[in-house]
Amino acid sequence: KVLELLKTGNDFNRGGAITALIGLGGKKHARAVVDLMLDKNAFALNKMAPLNFLLETGAALEYKKELIALVRQSFHSEQRTAIMFLFVQLDAKDTKPEIAKLLNVEFVKGDAAKALAMMGATEYEDKIALLLTDENSLVRKDAALALGILKSAKYAGAVNKLLVAKEDFVRLYAAIALIMMDAKPY
Repeated sequence: KVLELLKTGNDFNRGGAITALIGLGGKKHARAVVDLMLDKNAFALNKMAPLNFLLETGAALEYKKELIALVRQSFHSEQRTAIMFLFVQLDAKDTKPEIAKLLNVEFVKGDAAKALAMMGATEYEDKIALLLTDENSLVRKDAALALGILKSAKYAGAVNKLLVAKEDFVRLYAAIALIMMDAKPY
C-alpha cells in the first residue's frame, strides 16, 4: 500500500511514502524510489526525500550511476549539491571526476570545490584555485575554504588577496583558509 502512494500525483503522498519506506526498512524498494527520482514528470517531488531514502537504507552506492546522471543533467542545484555531499559522506572517491566537471557550472561550482576538498582531491586544486577570481563572491569564498581544507599552501598568496575583498564573509573565509594552510607569512 505504501508503494502505491509513490505512484500518485500527490507530492505529499509520495514524500510520506518515501519516509515510511525508510522506517519500514524498505531497501528492497529502492528501485521504485530511484525511478520516481528520475521521473521528469514528478517535478513537484521533494528532491531531497529520495536521496535521504538512499542514504538511510544504505542503497545509495547501488544507484551511483543514476545519481551521477542526475548530477550531470539536473536543473535543481540543491539536488546536485546534495548528491555531491552524499558521495562525500559515502567516501565515493571514484565520483571525483564527475564532481570536478561541475567546477564550471553556475550555482554549484562552489559546492563542487568544497566536496572535492572534503574528498581530499588535491589533483583538482589548480582548477579550484581558478575560482578564487570568480565574479560571484560566494564562489570565491567557497574556493578559499576548499583550498584551506586541502592545505594548498601554494595558493596562500592568491587567497591572501581575498583579505581585502569588499565582502566581509569573503575576508573571513580567506583568513580561515590561510590558517588551515598554516600560511604563517600571511
